[in-house]
Amino acid sequence: RRQSELLVSELSGYRPQAISSAAPDRCVHTATPLAQELDLPITVEKNLGDAGWSLSPDIAVDAFAKATRGTPVSVVVAQGSVIPGVLARVAGKNGLEIADMRVKKSSTWVLHYKGDELLGVDYLASPLAIK
Repeated sequence: RRQSELLVSELSGYRPQAISSAAPDRCVHTATPLAQELDLPITVEKNLGDAGWSLSPDIAVDAFAKATRGTPVSVVVAQGSVIPGVLARVAGKNGLEIADMRVKKSSTWVLHYKGDELLGVDYLASPLAIK
């Protein structure tokens, strides 16, 4: 719960207009404090998680595209095992390579688009203090 609460201050400055989450409770719980703070609904999409990836990586990538389409700023909470594959495919389609693919709990990837073109990505480490 503490991790998800710390994400509120980290992500609210981006002024997201849509929040999507993979189906597992821990993903939805991660998105909940931000959704409450911004008074936004959470769209739960099972294909943002392991279920979609195990069916087909293309299904997970399509779910990500659907979750980010139509709003200037979206938050997508996905399972850690899916994130590297989806990011690599989305970046690769746009001629970008992510050299250091980290997916620590409560970390964040910020993807910068101009229209449908991915211009760059930034990794934000977990807001939790290092032990």
